[in-house]
Amino acid sequence: MKNSIIILLISFFTISCGDPDFTTLLKSGGGGPAADPTDQASVWSYRMGYHYIHLTRAFIYDENLISVIQRDQHCVVQANNLASGDSIWTQASLGDCNPYRVNNCQVEGDILVLSDASRMAAVSMKTGELLWTDITKDGEGEISIVDGMVIKTASGLEYSSVYAIDIFTGDKREIYREVISPIFKFGSGYFSPKKYVNTNGQDILLFYGRSVREGNTNSRLLALAYNLTLNTVEWKR
Repeated sequence: MKNSIIILLISFFTISCGDPDFTTLLKSGGGGPAADPTDQASVWSYRMGYHYIHLTRAFIYDENLISVIQRDQHCVVQANNLASGDSIWTQASLGDCNPYRVNNCQVEGDILVLSDASRMAAVSMKTGELLWTDITKDGEGEISIVDGMVIKTASGLEYSSVYAIDIFTGDKREIYREVISPIFKFGSGYFSPKKYVNTNGQDILLFYGRSVREGNTNSRLLALAYNLTLNTVEWKR
C-alpha cells in the first residue's frame, strides 16, 4: 500500500526571480536539508524574496500537487509531483483572471475552475491545458460547481443575476435575473449556492445574499431557493 504524503504549505511566498516554477523548493525543502519524501512527518516550508506572491489554494490530483499561485496581478497554476517535486506542467496564460480566496477555486473531476470578480478560467489538472475563459460583468468571485455546472452570480445597482456555465465547454446561460427596487442596492448580491433535493425529488439551489438601503447602513439578509428541475423560483425571503 502506498504511503500518503502530507505537505504543509506556507502561504506567505515571495520570490526573487521571474520564474514562478518552485520545483527547487519542493526538492530542497526550502534551501535547508532535503526533506525525505517517504517520511510522513516531513514538512517543508520556504520564504522567498520577491515583491509579492501568495498561494491561494492547493489540491492533490493523481499524485501531483496542483498549486494556484497569485503573483502580483496575475495567476499561475502549477503541477508538481508529490514524491519528487518534478514540474509536470505550468499554466501561466490565464489573462487577468486572478482568484484570491479559497472559494474562488473549485474542482470537479479533473477540471479546475478559477474565478475573480468578472473573469473565470478552466484548466485541465491532467495536462494544464486552458479549456475555456469567461467574462461576467459585475460578477462575484465566489463560485460553486453543481452537477457539471459552474454557478456564478452577478449584481448591479438594480439587478441580480445567476449564471450556469458548462464546466466542459464554457457555454453560459442566465438561469435567473431579478430586478431590484431602486431604493435598495445589493452590497454583495447573491452568493454561490448549495444544492439540496426537496420532498418531490427536485434539485434546489439555495442562495443567500445581502441588500443595503441606499444612503444608510440598514441591511437585510436575503435567501432564494431556485428549482433547477423546473427552472423556476421555489421561494424567496
